[in-house]
Amino acid sequence: MRLLHKKDFCEKPFMVAEKKCRMFPFFLLFLLLISPLALFADTAGIENQISSVLVKVFDLNNFSVSVREAQYTEIVDIGKDKRNLLPGVPVEEKLQYASDKKLIQRRQLLITLILENGISPELEKRIERVIRVSLSLGDEDSLKIIKEDFVTNHRADGDVTPSSGQAASFNAAAFVSYVSRPQNIVLLTVILLIFIFLFGPLRYFMKYMAEYFANANAAAGKGRDDESSTIRQMPVNLLSASPESKHSAGEKSNMPFAFINDKNIANLAFLLKEESSEKMAEALGFLKENLVEKFLKYFPEEKQSDIMSFLVYKKELNKEDIIDMENAIKEKIDYVSGGREQLLSMLENSSRQVQEQFLRHIADEDPIMASEIRNSVFHFEDLARQDTQVVQTVLRFVNTRNLAQALQFTEQEVKDRVFAVLSEGAREIVSEELELLPENQAASDREKKNIVAVIRRLKEAGTIELR
Repeated sequence: MRLLHKKDFCEKPFMVAEKKCRMFPFFLLFLLLISPLALFADTAGIENQISSVLVKVFDLNNFSVSVREAQYTEIVDIGKDKRNLLPGVPVEEKLQYASDKKLIQRRQLLITLILENGISPELEKRIERVIRVSLSLGDEDSLKIIKEDFVTNHRADGDVTPSSGQAASFNAAAFVSYVSRPQNIVLLTVILLIFIFLFGPLRYFMKYMAEYFANANAAAGKGRDDESSTIRQMPVNLLSASPESKHSAGEKSNMPFAFINDKNIANLAFLLKEESSEKMAEALGFLKENLVEKFLKYFPEEKQSDIMSFLVYKKELNKEDIIDMENAIKEKIDYVSGGREQLLSMLENSSRQVQEQFLRHIADEDPIMASEIRNSVFHFEDLARQDTQVVQTVLRFVNTRNLAQALQFTEQEVKDRVFAVLSEGAREIVSEELELLPENQAASDREKKNIVAVIRRLKEAGTIELR
């Protein structure tokens, strides 16, 4: 026999209360939706009943039925004689008149029936009589019959039942008529506001209260039962940070050469360029695959193959040797200056005049290097000679306002190229931004540099290929 713990009596009521809180908005919404549908079903049911009578009793195919409900107030004389309020005290005429009258809210059905023009007056009277009797219409209810010419509808012989299309159009017309009434528009608006409230602030309030009571109950039982409290909190700990994940993260940070990243991989290649391929492979064995790939790009293909040959087989390394090499590189890597990447970054952030002047100076000493640098430097204006797919990929990472700012002082050729790959909507937005933006050369140059930086990141990631 299991003994009941005190926490059983604390947890279960809150669990039941939480379920009730969740079900209450749905129950209230169900009642609000059912009430207008019931009113609509009243008039729609009358229309279907009249249609059934016309088809089955009178064998009519061409007709139209419209039923509308109207509310009106009637003043009724209750017939009581109250001429004396008290013996010898007559009632004033206004008070006497008011006491003899009573206001009653009544319902009136307004039925409009459109029949074919060739129906005889005798059949028309029979139809009116049968409908009034079958629906128990009173004198206050209105039944108006109109005769009109109908469009010829070819139907198979013997098929006297309305088609599903007619029934659907019937119900749709009745529903539109119902919704278009002013009082129903107000009702539906109120329902919509209540719906938004139920699934908006109230829903989050209910959820907050349920979580509050659950957490309060858990905190109260924590001192009594530490082990069960730890078990209940286990999913939260797993989602945030488990001991295993912390241990693995610590191991990664303690790995040799963990300080090597995309920014200093070029410096590592420079520091190890005089080392043997075996020594390079020992350092590369601790790096991520993408860093190894970038490192190898700084060496010719023959050297790359030689380095990779030492990475094929596993080898036990001397811990002291790896630590000494790591410390030596760590001391020097931040003090490596220059390099092709730094030069390209400086040129791309300088003006065209400075770039041309520098390239002319380099061309006098080393024409091949000058040509390679010229081909590597990318300007915003070079977008005009890129493939459509490349331009589209780049523009996905640039918002319309920044693009318009960059195009402000750009040649027409570049603008035409950019507008050619934009959608019609995006083209209109960029054009409007160009018209509204104030002229600012510095801001335009800044946005051009930002877009060039985006292009270089996409190129380094292998997403695009420039030409």
